[in-house]
Amino acid sequence: MEQDSAEKAGEQKKGEENKTAGAGETAEKAGRKAGETQGEKAGDGAGEAVKAQKEKAEAKAPAAAEPNETAKKKREEKAQAESKKREITLERVFTVNLSKAYEAPKRWRQNAAARLLREFCARHFKAAAESVRIDGGLNRAVRSRGPSAVPKRIKIRLTKDKEGTTAAELAVASGGGAKKKS
Repeated sequence: MEQDSAEKAGEQKKGEENKTAGAGETAEKAGRKAGETQGEKAGDGAGEAVKAQKEKAEAKAPAAAEPNETAKKKREEKAQAESKKREITLERVFTVNLSKAYEAPKRWRQNAAARLLREFCARHFKAAAESVRIDGGLNRAVRSRGPSAVPKRIKIRLTKDKEGTTAAELAVASGGGAKKKS
């Protein structure tokens, strides 16, 4: 009887070693002492390296929790650097009539409106149509109501730099249009 209880205790000890050893190997096969994890071999400095990696991952975790804020900051800094980098020689605000886009079939009106914008900018700033850059905000404003319902008019700000690149962006609305009833 005493032998049976000793054998059971030995088996329980081996079961615990297997749990700490890893997937399907015993601690003895892995070359570790009982109770050590895979990265903590006896006499090996790997355990410290594992701990250091865990600490680094924990230190990075709070920064990864706020990706939107860091991405926004990066975009703002990039935009500021780009605006400082470009030496603007000419800047004007126009209201572009896009109603000719309604002559195109419904599904092609967005593309027709973008083409009209590009041609307008090239004509008024005496530039090649290829050198006109349409800002993402302006593009979103043109495409905001779907492919078949582009705005009839849109207010834009055109800028030209020393290299001859023309940039079109959405002008801030000045509050024009129909008045609200009080």
